[in-house]
Order: sequence, then structure tokens, then C-alpha cells
Amino acid sequence: MCISIKIAYLKQSILVKSLEQRFDKIKIKVSNSFVQNIVSLTKGHPYYTQLAFQQVVLINAIEGTPPSETELLQGLLMVEKDYLEKVWEELSRNKEYIYTLLSLTEGSKNIYSKLKPTKINVARALKKLEGMGILFYEEDIGYYIADPLFHHWINQRI
Repeated sequence: MCISIKIAYLKQSILVKSLEQRFDKIKIKVSNSFVQNIVSLTKGHPYYTQLAFQQVVLINAIEGTPPSETELLQGLLMVEKDYLEKVWEELSRNKEYIYTLLSLTEGSKNIYSKLKPTKINVARALKKLEGMGILFYEEDIGYYIADPLFHHWINQRI
């Protein structure tokens, strides 16, 4: 039996301050808005925030300048490509999952009415995806894709 444990994202204001201090400590000049965009991109996800920091340091060491935000996102997607493709491949065996995920990445507020013509059981798909740890649910925002990079990957690739 597999149990999904929801690990909360880190508080974004604390991450911004921490990243600014780390960049300053290793003498990489980045703007506050750049750091804010890193944290916004990762939504405070601990692993992806660390990975983004590492990518900035690596690209800065190689090119002598930090990457643009677009280059950083593309770099993160490239690093995680195998993982993201594997997750998609496993989920793509079920059309309910695919339609539901695509609807969520498009920002649909009412996925039930949007997906009604497809004749899929949205409630079942949401429940299963949540059980697998693919989706999270919060009262004030509803369902969202748990992995912020997976969300970006779907938007760009599918």
C-alpha cells in the first residue's frame, strides 16, 4: 500500500531572504525580482528551489552571468526531463487523468462543467490523482498540481 504524504511548500518570504543571502555570500549579483521569480516559479517547493539555486550558480560559473528566468526554467525542465516524462507516461494511460490535468493547467475554475462533454468522471479522477500525490487540494484555492515543475512542463510540452 502506498501512502501519499503532503509536504508543505516553504514560506516564500523566508525563501526569498534566504536565497538573497546565499547569492550575496557567493558574490552572485541578482536582483530582488529575480529571486522573487525563482521562488514564484518553484512555489516554495524545497527541492526545486534548491535545484534552481544550483542551476543559477552553475550557469553563472560557466557563462559569467546568471541565466534569465526563461533560461532557468528551461534548464530546470531539462534536468528533470526524464522524471517528468515518466510521470506523464504513467498518467497518460488514463484519459480521465489527462483531461483533468490539462484542464487544471489551463486554469479552469470549474473543471466539472469544462469536462462534462468528455463524459469522464471528474470526481473520480480528482480523488485518484490526489491519492497518488499528483494533486493537492486546499479549501481557499481548490485543486492544483502538487509539482510546480510538472505544471510548467505540461503547459510547455502538451
